[in-house]
Amino acid sequence: MYPTCANCGIVITWQPTVVNGRTYCCIGCSRGGPCTCDYNRLPTAQEDLAVVIYKPALPDKRPAPDEARAPAGPTRNQGVPDKA
Repeated sequence: MYPTCANCGIVITWQPTVVNGRTYCCIGCSRGGPCTCDYNRLPTAQEDLAVVIYKPALPDKRPAPDEARAPAGPTRNQGVPDKA
């Protein structure tokens, strides 16, 4: 039994595009449409057109531990001339 596209519902008889575990017939459907398949020249099961996309995790927006402990005011000797 062949998988069906999670977006357009076409039966996929070739290597599907897989994004985060969901199966699609093409890149267009994996992005929410429109489908970019050429229905007159669909790939065969032997053609190797598979694409697997994993969305990266969002970066952590919290400050690094060193940034969180930055001094609030001037540090020692900052703005004070050295005694000669």
